[in-house]
Amino acid sequence: MSVGGLSVARTFNTRQAGGIDPLFGPGWVSGVMATSADAPFIKLTTYDSLVQVSLPDGSTLGFTKVDSTGATYQPQVGAEKYALTYDSATNSFQLTDDGGNTATFTRGTTDPTGVYTPTSVSTPGSGNTSTYSWEKVTLGTQDVMRPTRLLAPVPSGVTCTTLVRGCRALTFTYATATTATGTAANTWGDYLGRVKDVSYTAWDPDLPTPAMRTVVLARYTYDSTGRLRATWDPRLDYTDGSSSHSLRTTYDYDTDGTVTTMTPPAQEPWQFTYTTLPDDPGKGRLHKVTRSALAAGTAVESVVYRIPTTGSGAPYDLSGTQTARWGQTEPPTDATAVFPATQVPTGNPATGTLPTSYERATVTYLDANARTVNTAQPGGYISTRNG
Repeated sequence: MSVGGLSVARTFNTRQAGGIDPLFGPGWVSGVMATSADAPFIKLTTYDSLVQVSLPDGSTLGFTKVDSTGATYQPQVGAEKYALTYDSATNSFQLTDDGGNTATFTRGTTDPTGVYTPTSVSTPGSGNTSTYSWEKVTLGTQDVMRPTRLLAPVPSGVTCTTLVRGCRALTFTYATATTATGTAANTWGDYLGRVKDVSYTAWDPDLPTPAMRTVVLARYTYDSTGRLRATWDPRLDYTDGSSSHSLRTTYDYDTDGTVTTMTPPAQEPWQFTYTTLPDDPGKGRLHKVTRSALAAGTAVESVVYRIPTTGSGAPYDLSGTQTARWGQTEPPTDATAVFPATQVPTGNPATGTLPTSYERATVTYLDANARTVNTAQPGGYISTRNG
């Protein structure tokens, strides 16, 4: 969801379906950001000489302290475009990317130990700074930080302690009680501590008397286990006779809490199935995405892991000898293939049996640091990202 240069991101981590997100509950990973600054950071966590910055997709950026004062940090391999510094006078971190965007992370004295939240993001040359407001809450036995407001850059001379003309803000409202009573659709409702709606406040010049106006952009509903089950834009609600309707996107889960179905409003559902690997029995590794194609049958897209990069069974030879021919310094060590609905692969990932053909697959290759270094398109068109 994005409006007025402010946005809320949400993804589901199938590999950690039990992780609790402070906004949307188990399995989800959320983030708020000012889109103009491209700074999608959730939090910064310190571990002695190590620092991790969390992103909305569940991944992290790692940094290591490089001096005794802890003022500067070295980024992990692949994150060289970021520079992290620490200011002991204000107990804050500043994370700057190669475009000059700077995110500042701070913490209050009662915040969870070692956790810093982004409180402002500034863009270079503009003087524009977006600010974030957070609060500490306890979910179960764990203290977490959750956003309460995201404020867009404020014009000179305007103060937004109370939102007035010139202020633009996203506000998060959380449930104060659980009203969900079951897992069936007619029993969904609020769940204590989960976000129930996100609203946008700004000046509306089109009102009969122009004034500040607040509009709810998104609503969320949960089942009695606390899992997110539906989301919708209430501005699109309508009444048909005596009944009210919402254009909802709904989610179903398996017994492990992993998303198995996503149903957009008035569309066929997307079905997700998962697999394991011989050396990785962990659950939640996506294998197939299926959707009804109506009279044409069922469309199936497939993901196959641990594709050989060279030798027998490899779709392409991307050995070190071959990649060196075009100046690639880091050959791939792992690969994953995505097959379109027009080719259903043979084999079985759970047993390690690989497909016999990759004719229409797109293969993504990673190096030893899990960076994408090559992509092979159908027909053998291979691109490289070197350095």
